[in-house]
Amino acid sequence: MSDSFSRHLVDPELLPMLDAFPTVVLTEAMLPGMRGRASWFPADPKDADRTDQVRRLIPGRTGDPEVEVLIYRPRGVAGALPCILHIHGGGYVSGRADANEALHRPMAADLGCVIVTVEYRLAPETRFPGAVEDCYAALAWTLANAAELGVDPERVGVMGESAGGGLAAG
Repeated sequence: MSDSFSRHLVDPELLPMLDAFPTVVLTEAMLPGMRGRASWFPADPKDADRTDQVRRLIPGRTGDPEVEVLIYRPRGVAGALPCILHIHGGGYVSGRADANEALHRPMAADLGCVIVTVEYRLAPETRFPGAVEDCYAALAWTLANAAELGVDPERVGVMGESAGGGLAAG
């Protein structure tokens, strides 16, 4: 790892691990290949039998385009369930909601909850605050449509990894 203005913030015991990672300069030419990759997680076909998946287009925030969400629900479970709004990672420039299907299906079935995952607009085509507005639209829509979705509006959590964690915090 080359010296940076933030290197001093890293615990010295972690620096050798950090130094083992190659430095990658992200370019616009790399984006199609990054976005076109398959999921990193292999799907278990049995999980498709345990969950239902619905793909919906929901209204974006005022003046923004519609937002796609995927909704996973454990099959055969009635009543209002807790819900997780999941926001995928990808450095704000890649990643897809459906790339986490192999994680979302068993999570919904094993936890007995609804998973709503959002296909937010990516940079650099969409500048800030586009992605966070898409995620907020998905959260607001989930809460407004909780009865239709079979979601308990008192038990909705937001999670994400990497860029998705930043968007979840936002």
